Amino acid sequence: MQKKETKKRISKEKNNEYRFRSIQNILYSCKTKNISKSAKSMYISQSAITQSIQKLEGYLGFKVFYRKEWC
Repeated sequence: MQKKETKKRISKEKNNEYRFRSIQNILYSCKTKNISKSAKSMYISQSAITQSIQKLEGYLGFKVFYRKEWC
């Protein structure tokens, strides 16, 4: 029983960390006003940032920002 609880806790922590990183990606993309530039400076791919933003938007249930209009 304890192993299941530990796995659930670890899974929840990973989800929270992923959401935190997604928020960081969004904030940095807003700051630079360019997803490619923010990806390059964060040493990750542009598609990784886009996917994390889309996943967070799906979790939240709304668009965080429109790609043509910046924050």
